Amino acid sequence: MLAGQRILVVEDEVLIAFDLRDCFQEAGARSVRLAHTLSEALPLAKRAQISSAVLDIRLGTDGVAPVAEALAARGIPFLFYTGQSKDDPVRLAYPGILALAKPTDAWVLAKALSGLRAHQQAPQAAG
Repeated sequence: MLAGQRILVVEDEVLIAFDLRDCFQEAGARSVRLAHTLSEALPLAKRAQISSAVLDIRLGTDGVAPVAEALAARGIPFLFYTGQSKDDPVRLAYPGILALAKPTDAWVLAKALSGLRAHQQAPQAAG
């Protein structure tokens, strides 16, 4: 399902991040990079070799918007995995991005990631 993909998981809840990593690896991902804070995630979003990403909208008190912006600038597709409401500013800034609500089975996320196309047009913030 995820054969050969290099996935970035940005999730501040460590157990959720590990569960996603394990599932994505079972689904064939070549690598899964984990970031639990904005300061860990931003350099990876800007420079790491990744195919797609799963982003929690809130990392503690920080929003994930800078990470989304960096991925969009590089044309890397991503989806949101969040407990935040539909009115969250980050979700509103990226209305065309798939947002799956917590809790969702990790295999559902894997299937959603497999549907993201590397050649997809870079997600753009609204505005």
